Parts: sequence; structure tokens; C-alpha cells
Amino acid sequence: MTLEEKRMVDLTPTVDRMGVYEFLEKDGSCKKYCVVVSADHRKHDRFTSIVMLTDADSECGYADAIGVKLPIGDYYAHCGMVTYVRRDRLGRKVGKVGDKTRTKITKMIGVEMGVLNNPRDSVWEEDNKPDYEKLYNDLLATIAKRGGV
Repeated sequence: MTLEEKRMVDLTPTVDRMGVYEFLEKDGSCKKYCVVVSADHRKHDRFTSIVMLTDADSECGYADAIGVKLPIGDYYAHCGMVTYVRRDRLGRKVGKVGDKTRTKITKMIGVEMGVLNNPRDSVWEEDNKPDYEKLYNDLLATIAKRGGV
């Protein structure tokens, strides 16, 4: 990268973790979107880690895909294909991934990269698993308030 290119990249806006951005082609057009998966402390770096999004209408989700609902439509984030891009190749920010989806993407990236020794199914296990201890304690508190104990 030349010194001029470095300056150009340094002048582009910083990026936010789990922000959804336009992915700019070399000619400046936007045909795709991506999610920034770099840590927040790397928002000023010249290169940023991303996962690409594909339109849910045109493609089915694969085993590494997490569904992402955005105001611009429904997409799949392909967590097994983490790549990086110069920050100036990211266009305007079009949205941000929600908290639950953020957790799933982060966990799936760990599974796909081999950092987490879990099966892919483990990404969805925590969604519907109730906190039994909290439910039990809440039940006891309710009974105690009513004078049943």
C-alpha cells in the first residue's frame, strides 16, 4: 500500500463492530453488504474483518449462516468465511446487528474457526433454554409474598 493510499484510508470514517455496511466494488458501486466483526478497539485500523451478507431471497442459509434482519431486508451472515478489507471499501452504514444475533454470529465464528470446540448446533441451544434457578426463586418469592410458606 502506498503512502497516498494509507492517507486515503486513514481519512475514511471509523467502523463499528457488528455494524452493517455497504461493500463497495472497485468502481465504487454497491452490490453487497457486510458485517464488521473486528473488535471495537480496531475501529481505526486500515483493515477490518468482515463477514459477507447474502440476500435471504436469493440464497438459502448454509450450516455456517446466521439470519440477520435489517430495515433493508433479510440476509444471511456467512460466519465461516471471515475475511478482511481495507476500510475505504466500506460505504455507508445501513444498520446494526441486534444483541441476540450478535451473540450468535460471534459464537458461530468461534465454532467455524475452531476456537470453540462446540458443534454448530450449540449456537442455538441458549435461545430457548429457561433459567430454571431464577424461575424457581421467583416462584418461592411469589409464594412467600402470598403467605403460603
